[in-house]
Amino acid sequence: MRALYSPDRLPVRIIASGAAIMLGLWLLASVFRPFEAKTWADRADLVRNAFVHAYNGYRRQAFGHDEVRPVSGKTADTFNAWAVSAVDGLDTMWLMGLEDMFTEAVDLVSQQTWSMPDKKAAPFFETTIRYLGGLLGAYALSKVEHINDVLLYNSSHADGLYPSAFDLGSGVGRNFHFSAGAAADSAYEYLLKQWLVSGRSEGRVRDHYVHSANAILANLAYVSPSRGLLYVTDAIRKPSDPDVKSPNTDADMQAASPYYLRDTAIARGRPSHNFEHLTCFLGGLLALGARAVPEVDGRAVTSTPAGNLTRSALNLPHPTFTPHDRQLHMWAAEGLAETCWATYADMPSGLGPDGVAMALRMHDLKVLRMHELKALRTHDLKVLRMRGLKALRMRDLKAWHKPPGARRVEPIPADAENRAQALDYRVRSNSWLLRPETIESIYLLWRTTGDPVWRERGWRLFQSMERWCRAEYGYSVVSQINTDHPRMTDEQPSWLFAETFKYLFLLFTDEDLLPLDQWVFNTEAHPLPVFEWRGWEREAYGI
Repeated sequence: MRALYSPDRLPVRIIASGAAIMLGLWLLASVFRPFEAKTWADRADLVRNAFVHAYNGYRRQAFGHDEVRPVSGKTADTFNAWAVSAVDGLDTMWLMGLEDMFTEAVDLVSQQTWSMPDKKAAPFFETTIRYLGGLLGAYALSKVEHINDVLLYNSSHADGLYPSAFDLGSGVGRNFHFSAGAAADSAYEYLLKQWLVSGRSEGRVRDHYVHSANAILANLAYVSPSRGLLYVTDAIRKPSDPDVKSPNTDADMQAASPYYLRDTAIARGRPSHNFEHLTCFLGGLLALGARAVPEVDGRAVTSTPAGNLTRSALNLPHPTFTPHDRQLHMWAAEGLAETCWATYADMPSGLGPDGVAMALRMHDLKVLRMHELKALRTHDLKVLRMRGLKALRMRDLKAWHKPPGARRVEPIPADAENRAQALDYRVRSNSWLLRPETIESIYLLWRTTGDPVWRERGWRLFQSMERWCRAEYGYSVVSQINTDHPRMTDEQPSWLFAETFKYLFLLFTDEDLLPLDQWVFNTEAHPLPVFEWRGWEREAYGI
């Protein structure tokens, strides 16, 4: 295995000479002067230095435990006590050329027994994305099969939108909560990524992705009226709501979008208009899909007989993916990323809230459904007046010469003079948890569009992180981000090493270290190589 960076890029060892001491002092000072980095290589080096600072705090204070508390230096075992910070950070170390640190972490991992105390269970999702994903991403395969053997196989099936809970015995949804955020995000993410990592050979999961993405945009995506902020929310149908099989007679709405779900719970569901930071991953996913998915003719059969059998059994449509669909998905990708970035840029700290409420009272804040985009472009008021949009101001429509997402969203300071009415949202959770979803989408938008504005936004995010989150032993989660003085909470989740630092480093690195057509990131940003099928395999499996 070859390092992507040569050893001379590793942190310099300071020796007892005047020149070396001066060089060491300059390097140390550069960590505290991120605003002076002039090139993208300099900025990538600063991210590497930040990673080293955080990981060294973990090594000194909590090596072998899951996490270090970056302010107090205390230990925390939050995910099985299997040294999750070390495992999660393995592939990031390798990308950054931190060979000695990588070797030490591999030695620690090799000593793990992967056992759990009696009557304590390992969480399926977190164990998979952090440990299994971390080992796969670092090619340390010696323990992978053992971990996988102790995890239950979990699968589900649904049409378009998935309930967030299933009865594993019957496969039937246990609730009518539909979301692209917490408890559901990875289900949609892996539909596209399973197709990508298979060498684009599994047309069935690609079709599921197209169908689900269209259903999300048709049913869960909205646009705020004042600033044109595109967001994706969740919706729930309560037991007291009308029966889900009651016909929806709104033929015009059905015609406006073939993915409007007439006969499912979401059709009569009640959107919360809450927007989670976790959902900010969706902009990057849609950009990835818009870039990779070929034009699909809905009348054509899927790539394998098994795919057809499954589709027939589930009564699934054959989704289409036309040039217009590609444009729509890319518009949505940019619009969602713009909204996520706006919530950062609006805050005095420059760090984004973990959740916002996009609509305080429905009669005060009107919204547009995503599938009304065509009507929005043509100013078709007949369609726009459905769904209770009669009060939408015409001047709002005229201001949208370009659809939201195709134009930049200007930041508005979230201060006393700009309450929710001006912002189009209010902060529900005023903490930044070092989460990676916004920087993930920023990175993928940069790679798919080449627009340098995304890199600059990532740089501003990193500057805010350095200013408010850096602590003695690492980087801390902060609260009160909607003030001028965020407060550290003494928490450092392992996704900082696995995702946040990795996406920042890749964003600032000119060389495309992990080309998107050769590597696929799992939920925890661990890179997996795309399958390369040999000729006999293609023939044997009908690929």
